[in-house]
Parts: sequence; C-alpha cells; structure tokens
Amino acid sequence: MLNAKIKKSSPLFWVLFGLMTILGTAQATPLGIWHTLETEHLVVCYQNPEDLKALGTRIKYDIGSWSLFRQSGSHVHPDQISQKMDSLFIRVQNLLDMKKTYPKITLFLFSNTNQFNAAYAQALNERTPDSAKARYIHQERAIYAVSQDIDEGIMAREMAHAITNQYLVVRPTRKAADILASYVGQHLLDSSAPRVY
Repeated sequence: MLNAKIKKSSPLFWVLFGLMTILGTAQATPLGIWHTLETEHLVVCYQNPEDLKALGTRIKYDIGSWSLFRQSGSHVHPDQISQKMDSLFIRVQNLLDMKKTYPKITLFLFSNTNQFNAAYAQALNERTPDSAKARYIHQERAIYAVSQDIDEGIMAREMAHAITNQYLVVRPTRKAADILASYVGQHLLDSSAPRVY
C-alpha cells in the first residue's frame, strides 16, 4: 500500500526529498561571504585578502625542497601560496606514509581569535580548546585557523589530522591522531625523515 502511494506521489515529492538529502549532508559553512583559493589538495577560504596574505607570509615552507624560506614577506602571490600549501600537504603525506587521492580539505582562515572561536562553537556546539590557533573538524573535513597565528608546523599538524581521518578506514581516536600529528610536527624539517617512499 505504501509503495503504491510512493509510486503515485508527485515529482515535487522527489525534488523535495532530494533537496533534504543534499542539505542534510552538506557542510556547515561559517557565516559570512567567503572567497576561495583552490589548490591541488585544499580549498582555502578567506573573507579578508589580508588573511590570505598572512597565510602566504607565515607559511614559509619551501617549494620543491624541505627547508624554510629565509625571507618572510615577499611570498604572497596566490600561485606561490598554492605551491607552498600543496608542498606542505605532500610532505605530511610522505611522513605519515598515507598517500592516496583525497577529497580536497577546506581551510577556513579567520582574521582573529573571536571569529575562530565563534565558528568553532557553531560547528561543534562546544568551546574551543584553550590557546588553540587551528583545529581540524572531521565532521566538515575542514581546518579552521587564525591567519595571524599559524605557521607551517601548526598547519602540518592539522593536515595530519585531516589525512589520517580520510586515509584510515576507522577514524582514529583524538589521542591517537594527536600522536601522529605530533610526529609530523617533530619531523617536518628533519632531513633524515622519509621524503618519498
């Protein structure tokens, strides 16, 4: 009886059902108007161009090698930012030996701690851990970060959380993920740590 009613239901029912399904699985985007910079592995979302510039200035990871830039201010062109972020992502994959094709990770850049805390609370309905400057939120497959407070070590650790979350069939506990992220942070610039397997 129910199947007969469903078969006879209008196309409007199926359109509404489809919309509810899509909206139910969509990511919750923090409030505001967001601009994006898409790289090979990430979608960087920012509201203020100064936040993107800060990312380019603060992430000093070298393109094509495993050393840091010695100059801090001139590497802020979007293409250079993309290359630095992708280079960092690949380094984290190599350190974890977790290389495969992933859906792109979203990076939300916030101008200040208040915005970061409000977005974190909206996403998880809880307070931000004390002194957190960036945080991976597995429900959204997104990294939230304060643009003025991050560096390549912090970003690499959050990327490690994202990579382990997507690579492993069973999502690791927070403590296990923290251990892997700490390993990445400690060996990011270690020339004896694996570069390519």
